[in-house]
Amino acid sequence: MKLIGKILAVVAMLMAVTVSAGQEKVTWIDVRTAEEYAGGHLDGALNIPHEQIGKQIDDLALAKNAPVVLYCRSGRRADIALQVLKARGYSNVYNAESLAGARRYKESLASDKQGGR
Repeated sequence: MKLIGKILAVVAMLMAVTVSAGQEKVTWIDVRTAEEYAGGHLDGALNIPHEQIGKQIDDLALAKNAPVVLYCRSGRRADIALQVLKARGYSNVYNAESLAGARRYKESLASDKQGGR
């Protein structure tokens, strides 16, 4: 099971999928474990467990002001990851709390984009 989790994490990092939100691209990061991520996640979300975010965030080569949305199961781990990113100089980080919260936030961004056409 650990090998599957590692493979999923590597695949997610290689894909580095971001989705458009207006003019900016939002990077969605699921900070749960690889096993939780494998059980269901937001389309396009990367999986970087909260205890690894400080080591792996630089691999994404994001601008410090790029929008980043974090989520986990309840918001606690996402908040820990948010604090780590802020301490590293990231200024546009949001805690969507749960997978459901991330889905709602993503839908609201899509609605805003459609309304702006």
